[in-house]
Formats: sequence, C-alpha cells, structure tokens
Amino acid sequence: MEQKAHIVEISVNEEATKLHQSQPAVQRFQQWLVENNVRISPKIRYPVCFGQEGYTGVLAVEAIEPNEAIIAIPNHVLITVSRAQTSELAEIIIKNPDAFEEHYDKEFNTLVLFIIFEKMKEEKSFWHIYFDIVGQIYTLSDWSDAEIEELDSPAILKDLEEIRKENHDLWLRMKMIMDENPNLFPPEKVSYEIFRWASAFVMTRSFGWGLPGSLISPLADLLNHNNDGCTNFLISIKGEQSYIPDYRRKKDKLDLTILPEFNKRTKENELSYDVVTRYLIKNKEKLRKPMSDEEIRALFKEEKQQLVKEINAKLIDTPGKQVWTLNYFLSSDSEDNDTEEEEEEGEEEEEEKKEDNLKETNRNGKLEQKDESTVIDQQKIFQVDDDDYKDEIVKQEFSSSFGKGVTTVSLSTIQSPKEYFDTMGPIERQQLREISTTAKNTNKNTTDEEEDDEKFPWYNTLDDQIYFLVATHADQKVEKNQQLFYFYGSRTNKYLLSWYGFCYSNNRYDSCLLYTSPSPRDS
Repeated sequence: MEQKAHIVEISVNEEATKLHQSQPAVQRFQQWLVENNVRISPKIRYPVCFGQEGYTGVLAVEAIEPNEAIIAIPNHVLITVSRAQTSELAEIIIKNPDAFEEHYDKEFNTLVLFIIFEKMKEEKSFWHIYFDIVGQIYTLSDWSDAEIEELDSPAILKDLEEIRKENHDLWLRMKMIMDENPNLFPPEKVSYEIFRWASAFVMTRSFGWGLPGSLISPLADLLNHNNDGCTNFLISIKGEQSYIPDYRRKKDKLDLTILPEFNKRTKENELSYDVVTRYLIKNKEKLRKPMSDEEIRALFKEEKQQLVKEINAKLIDTPGKQVWTLNYFLSSDSEDNDTEEEEEEGEEEEEEKKEDNLKETNRNGKLEQKDESTVIDQQKIFQVDDDDYKDEIVKQEFSSSFGKGVTTVSLSTIQSPKEYFDTMGPIERQQLREISTTAKNTNKNTTDEEEDDEKFPWYNTLDDQIYFLVATHADQKVEKNQQLFYFYGSRTNKYLLSWYGFCYSNNRYDSCLLYTSPSPRDS
C-alpha cells in the first residue's frame, strides 16, 4: 500500500518531482490557483516530491522568517460549512436536523454531503480541477485485515472499529438523503465509493482551529504534518485597514507582503508615518547603521520596534536617564497621505509631544511596592479619526501604591500591549510584568481561553476580501531547501494513523498505552 508513508524530513526526489509537475491535472490546478487570485510566496515551491516513495509536499526555496505568510487563499476558493448551508443544499440541510444541526459531528456531515454534491457535478463544479489532483485517498480504513493485524495494537483496532461503524451509519443516512433528492443527486452516480472518497477527503483535509467553522482550503491542505509546522489565520482586508467589531488585526504580527495591500515596496502601502516613525527619523543618528528617512518609513512595525530598542539602549546609557514607555500611544495604522500637508502639519505638534515621552525618565530609579492590592479599571473606548476610519483603543489603567505615593501605569494599545512592550527598559518591563500578573489574577470574569478565542461575527461567505492564510509561527524559521510542514495539532501517532492514515518518527506528542495485570501477591 503506497500511501502508508512514515513521514520524516528527507530529501527531494527530483525525478518524481519532474514527472509529477508534468501531469496535465497538476498544471491545470496551478493555473486554476493563479486565475482565482491565490497568493503564493516566491519563497516556496509546489508540488515537490520527497523520499523514495515520492510523496508530495511543499519546499522552501528561500529561508522563511517567523510570522511570515506564505499562502493566502481568497474566500471564494474555500469550501466552508456556511457555503454549503447557503448552497442548493440549504433546504436539505434544514429538513434533516438530525444529521446537520443536532448531530455531534454536524459540520463534518455537512461538508461530506457538499463534497459529494460538487463531485457529482464533475466539470460543472467550480472545484473540479482541485478534486482531480487529490486522487485516491488512503486511510486506516482501507487497510486489509492482515495489515491491521501486523500493527498488534488493540487500541488502534478499537479506534478503527469505531471509525468504520460511524462511516457505515453515516453512509446509510447520506444514501437516504440522496435517494430522496434525485434532482440534486442523480441515482446512477450515488455509490458507496463516492461517499467513501468524500468522507476521507473531509477527514484528512479539513481545518477547524481558530476558524468560524470547519473548512477545506485548496493548496493549504497539501502541506504535510510535523511537530514544528505552520499555522493558519483568517484575515479580513477591511479589518486590517479599518475598525471592525471583534476583529483582531494580524498585520502587526504577521508579514503579509504576499498580499498587494500590504506590500511594503509600494509607496501607497507603506506603514503609516506614525509616532514611532517620527521618533526613529528624529533620532536616526543614534542608529548603528545609517538609514535614510525613506528606508525607515518602509520598515515593518517589528523592525521599527527593534530600532526603537537600539535607540533606547543608548539613552539608558546616558548618565541619570532611563527610558519609559508612552502613557498614551495612539498611533493608528491608517495609510500615510503625503498630499495632506496642512492636516499633517496641524497634527505634528501633538505627535512630537508624544515622541518626547519616549525619553521620559524614572527619577526614583526603582519603585518599591508598598501595597500588594491592585485596582483594575478596564474600559473600551473608540477614537474616530475620520468618517471612514476608527481605531479600537483598549485602555487599561492599573493603579497601585508604590513607596510613599501612588503611581498609575497606563497602557493604551491597539488590541494588545505586546506591540509596545519591547520599547521599555528592563526595569519597567519587570514592573509591568508584576502589575499585569496581579491584574490578571484579580480579574475573575475572563478566562485565558476566552481571551484567546477570536470571535467571527465579521465573517461573510460572500466577502472576497477575506483570506485563509498559512504562515510560519512565532518560533519557526524554515531554512532554504527544507520541506514546509503544517501543524495539525498535538496529535499522537495512534491518532494520526487512525484518522489520517500516516504516522512519523520523533513525534513529540506521541504516547502509548501500557497494559498491566495485578501481581499474584496483590490478588
């Protein structure tokens, strides 16, 4: 059975790659991606075959930095639960709540029916070119009994029995639904084989973590799994450029230059000429490497923050001075408009006042906490810059008693204080950690899980300014000529083999069951 690949980091099979890339189905798929505005980083190459078996994957042809987006799939290309619910199958889904609304695996069932429906449409389906490159899918359910016995694993055998039973029950339910709707599911095309293919397709290729629902993302699903693989995000271009309730901006965290809206090489898409930029230009003589004003403007926010730390380090070395962060740092990410000179000059005086706060000193040197109690006041406010743009500012004030008096530490950030944390000196960082830890422990109304889960009321199936992104994570750097992986989750090899049909060595999340019997002395 060729597909039982034991995935490890092995070399490129150039001969198999050349043969695979010459296949018409693969070439049609690559052209389909281009025609549908799928953005692919020039730092990666697909398809590439690896190992003696020649299994396909994605190769880094250049080094890829942490938090760098490498694939962006526009919304209309995604196969989502909400798309199925608003398709020609909408009435069927509503009329069968036991399978699609009340069922514990309702999203899986909905996607399976939708995939069957689209697969039966053959060339009339928008996704038929994508389906053609997937081919046959092998999972543990396709193994023979003799092959299963070779595993010698009661635990895997138990999982397999459950999977096969669930598939059998789902097939009977789906067949009943399809038989009741011959206008959408031609009787001559209804078969267990097409159901089995669709079920394995959804089982092995769907995404769900950090998303509004389960979905399938063509191309993104072709990355193989490993411990240190990439992760995914759902971004809205509108949300990145203006305020949308509940939307969390990604551009301050991720390198989004694969999208033209965030390509720093174009003048109109440079980061805003905000207070950080002004501060760097004003103090550029303190930089180790000489830089022009234009070079500073073209930097990403993370790069600017590094230069701020460099300047602050020199200021700290000045006798009698320490660096303290801004009290209110309300720089927006709106685009710079060099033609609005009068408006810009009108704001310059206020911005320069904010710059000066970067060099405020802490005269007491080190603050000593007198009272451990911390009072927290959180409120959400909105600053309206103009009719078309809003910045969400979360203002958190931590009032604590220090020494002889009371010191108030105020943070005003766009979504997260982390983006300005690096501008602080070491003493201030430690003080903020202590205050924030106390504040976090005091706030009993919000759990960590609630804070981490993004809400998606802004997601709209018809909004093609939404993209599914694949990006490296914060601690991941992919070297040139390495295979690029996706991280499916903290899965054991038993789970991966049972549900996806593969396992791999050096799985840090692997575990095993040990069966023991009582000692005769204990009985």
